Amino acid sequence: MSRLVALAAFLSLLLLSALPAWAQQWTEYQPEGAGYRIEFPGAPRTTVQEVPTPSGPLRMFFAAIGRGRDVSFQSIYTAYPPELLTDDVQTMLDRARDGAVSNSKGKLREEKRLNVGDASARRLVIEAPDGKHAAVALIVLSGNRYYQVTAVAPIGQENSPDMQRFLDSFTLLKP
Repeated sequence: MSRLVALAAFLSLLLLSALPAWAQQWTEYQPEGAGYRIEFPGAPRTTVQEVPTPSGPLRMFFAAIGRGRDVSFQSIYTAYPPELLTDDVQTMLDRARDGAVSNSKGKLREEKRLNVGDASARRLVIEAPDGKHAAVALIVLSGNRYYQVTAVAPIGQENSPDMQRFLDSFTLLKP
């Protein structure tokens, strides 16, 4: 009988030690025709929204997953019609940055200009109005395609390994 209890205890310990690894299983997300891939810490929920513009509605494709109440990961993709691409890339990224800060009602804490592949990009850290959370966003403009990858976490965790892995996994794909 004690052997059976010991075996049950061992199997329970084995199962419990496997749970954190299973809960943090990363999943590659590569929507067909979107021109990118990214890894999420699990299978993301996807939605599509129509956003009105002077040139007609834009279809924005969202993928998101939350981890508890305080951490979330999201990617957004849209293709702009040529008539909306009237400014240079840096001006458009400036507008995207300003829109992200304004829409979140947050405060821009950090901005870095960079490239993702051959595309111009920005890495932003935006402090939420509650003063307790921060969003780390990567915004990329490649041709007529706009991408935004955002991870939100409590302040002090914005550079955690999970946040870095998520942002670093964003890759533009060749058409």
